[in-house]
Amino acid sequence: GLLLSAFLLRGLPPSELASCGDPPEPVFEQRWSIRLTVGRGVDPELAREQVRRAQAWWAPWGLWLDSGEVGRIDAVWAVQAPPGEGEEAMRRALAPLRAALAELPPAPDGVVDVLVLGRIGAPRAPVPRDIRGLALGGPPILEGEDDGLAPRLVGLLGPGTSPMILLSDEGLRALRTDEADTVLAHEIGHLLGLGHRRERGNLMSPGSVRCLPGLDAAQRLALRGPPIAVEGEGEAAPGVEGAPAVEAGGKLP
Repeated sequence: GLLLSAFLLRGLPPSELASCGDPPEPVFEQRWSIRLTVGRGVDPELAREQVRRAQAWWAPWGLWLDSGEVGRIDAVWAVQAPPGEGEEAMRRALAPLRAALAELPPAPDGVVDVLVLGRIGAPRAPVPRDIRGLALGGPPILEGEDDGLAPRLVGLLGPGTSPMILLSDEGLRALRTDEADTVLAHEIGHLLGLGHRRERGNLMSPGSVRCLPGLDAAQRLALRGPPIAVEGEGEAAPGVEGAPAVEAGGKLP
């Protein structure tokens, strides 16, 4: 039930957190369509709650998230241990993710997939063991640091990778009861062109926080900036008729 799922989620929702810094302000106006899918053994309510918590964080900035029914696939993780070394071995390590995506029906134009799997990486997979989320297929980083992992994986998946976010059920449940659960909100930031920031209290900090994180002046400016078209299929962005599928500067995904 909902109470059990909320207990298992552990991390504090944005509504229960004191702010770390300056209050949010509208920087754009968008509505995204989210297609939620859970892997084997993952509670669908966890996926729904992640969207609710991300919506609570992004709404004051002007981003609204729509989602419908939660789909199911048989995948357990996205990346397996590579069978050897080199680029071909790394490409084969992504076989579980390719299989997971093959289980999904074609996404409607402009829909962003959010997949909640048991783990993002299997044991000895070439991803951090404690990784909680991973955004793939977004635009070039406009502001902040890029750790290189997501671009490398997208390069191995091939051109035309649609924007998607992977979440780890195990990683989300590992949040302490006094930590902020802004994992999906952080990954959405990546799809908006925001890189990592090494400062406490920032949404794009890769570490955990115990207050409601924010965005600094440079990040707000980047989100207000003009759209920068990048590679994509030219599909409509969620809720924005005729917009490119992948843009930056607050006009994505």
